[in-house]
Amino acid sequence: MKKVILVLIFIGLFSCDDSCGTDASLGPLSVYFSFLNEATGENIYNDSLYNYAQIQVFDADSSAVFFNFIEEDSLNQLVVFPPYLNNVNSTFTIKLNDTLSFDFDYNVEVVETECYTNYFIENLNSTNANFTLNNYIYEVKF
Repeated sequence: MKKVILVLIFIGLFSCDDSCGTDASLGPLSVYFSFLNEATGENIYNDSLYNYAQIQVFDADSSAVFFNFIEEDSLNQLVVFPPYLNNVNSTFTIKLNDTLSFDFDYNVEVVETECYTNYFIENLNSTNANFTLNNYIYEVKF
């Protein structure tokens, strides 16, 4: 009798339907940047000319936008978490120091499923930055 109960419990545990499985959400909307010297292709934060502590990021209303600078292993990438409002094209400005800044505008693609919603930046544009997309990282060259 104990074996039958154990078998039924075992079957019950493994037959539960969790249709969503593990969480497939990718987290908040984000975009990665590297800033490169156009002549050498080197990251500008690999030398002491630029200091990442001077970086500021603002939205269209001049409100601060959350960002993170990844410097480990000389990666030196900026991760911006830009604002998102439903069906509104948005903009943000990255200010590297007192004299150097870049304006970006973008659209957001929303991917909804039964279990999660993910957001992706698409159509990132700038009138004053020369950039390319390389392995999901926008490389800004100047």
